[in-house]
Amino acid sequence: MYKMVIIDLDGTLLNDQKEVSKKDAYVINKAYKEKKTICVIGTGRSYMCANYIASIVGEGLSQYIIASTGSEILDVKNERYLNKQCISNKNTIKILEYVKKYNLRCSANISSKVVSNSRLVNQEILDKIGEKYEIIENLLEYFTTNNVECISLSVIGNEENLLKIKKELTTIEEIETTELCKAIDMKENEKEIVTYIDIITKGATKKNAIKILADYLKIKKDEIIVIGDGGNDLPMFETAGLKVAMSNSLDIVKEKADYITGSNNESGVAKAIMKFVFNKDE
Repeated sequence: MYKMVIIDLDGTLLNDQKEVSKKDAYVINKAYKEKKTICVIGTGRSYMCANYIASIVGEGLSQYIIASTGSEILDVKNERYLNKQCISNKNTIKILEYVKKYNLRCSANISSKVVSNSRLVNQEILDKIGEKYEIIENLLEYFTTNNVECISLSVIGNEENLLKIKKELTTIEEIETTELCKAIDMKENEKEIVTYIDIITKGATKKNAIKILADYLKIKKDEIIVIGDGGNDLPMFETAGLKVAMSNSLDIVKEKADYITGSNNESGVAKAIMKFVFNKDE
């Protein structure tokens, strides 16, 4: 029996309009009420954003949250951090020096908001999902002037420059980066695919976050389902008894999955939960 389902947000639970379908919300709450299965957001987005989405979906998604690519783990009901890891101001400055060197877009998740040196991905609809943000063109100056700890960073650019900065960042021992990820950016109703990496404190991954939460709840690996679509979801698969990829996933994610469900625009999360929690095909 599956006791916990870890669900990514962008490209997974959120459709291309950054909304949760009524069907997904209904099935998540049904699983919690009828099967006591805990569904947990596992996202690179901030806790504020994840908690907002969880509150809209309801009780079935509002128990625990993994945010900031695993840097934040919260027991929401008891208002308790199970883990929170930040990148030091010193290392954030080093990272931003490389960002400047390669002229890359970058956003940084700090405790109160997201700060970015350019327009954020899907900025026009971020207000829908509770993301607080501020555009600060010179992030390097901002973090140099203000002694602010950063929870996580996302860097956007072409694959060549992202691979270059990933190599350069290996010189900073206290951090790590995800594999290259893809996201859909909707701007004035036009769709663009962007490539990015997330940067976090060493060990503050979604994978380790799931392990911490599973230990806290005394849930075994074979009792966990992970549902995702991107390269930064692959480490999560290592913690799961069942690995589910969305049909809109990257090929490398589909190759590692045990099951491929519908897309994020087809309530693929609901389909997977119905199949493996309720043993019902739609």
